[in-house]
Amino acid sequence: GSCLNFDGTDEEVVTSGYFGALAGDDDVTLCAWINVDTTADMGIVTVGNVYIGIIVSGGYLEARCYDGSAQLTNTDAHKITPNQWCHVAGVFSGGNVTLYKDGVATAAVACSNQSIPENSTYFQLGQAYNASVPIWMNGQMSNATAFNTALSASQIKEIYQDSKVIIPSNVSQTNLKGFWTCAEGAGDICYDGSGRGIAGDFSNMEAADWLTGQTGCP
Repeated sequence: GSCLNFDGTDEEVVTSGYFGALAGDDDVTLCAWINVDTTADMGIVTVGNVYIGIIVSGGYLEARCYDGSAQLTNTDAHKITPNQWCHVAGVFSGGNVTLYKDGVATAAVACSNQSIPENSTYFQLGQAYNASVPIWMNGQMSNATAFNTALSASQIKEIYQDSKVIIPSNVSQTNLKGFWTCAEGAGDICYDGSGRGIAGDFSNMEAADWLTGQTGCP
């Protein structure tokens, strides 16, 4: 498969369009396929600069929210192993988050988020914050998606089990807020396949970051 490679230093993809205004603890689902190069802390997919995201922290899949102060989960449930492609997801709903790796869920844990104005809900692929420190993706990413609904366990598993599934059963097209394959192979834009036209622009990335023929990549 094809994907984007991030160097762990300063590379990311940032959209000019937005998820849309969010009330506190609204439903959000973020997903991606990743293959990390190290066990370092790193951002995966986030809404806004500090607000809602899935990250790698301490070598595990975790979630980060912001409710006047940073809310960082510490589940230590899903170990992220370097040089192994995996599907990761965070389902945020009602002040909690359920984290998934390869279709398997953690127990829901607290991760509360404040209201976010629309112009702060751009997407970032490959960058997040841990406390006040930026953390950068070190590895590869493809098929990043965002929904404004809380996907169920069966819906997450459906996406994991068939990488061609973008919108799982019983989810509306209007619930898909962004879909970036990261598979263009050239240029400096990740196009959005959701139909909303929210393309992501390269930041500090280069043509060599497009990769093809990656075993295990969807």
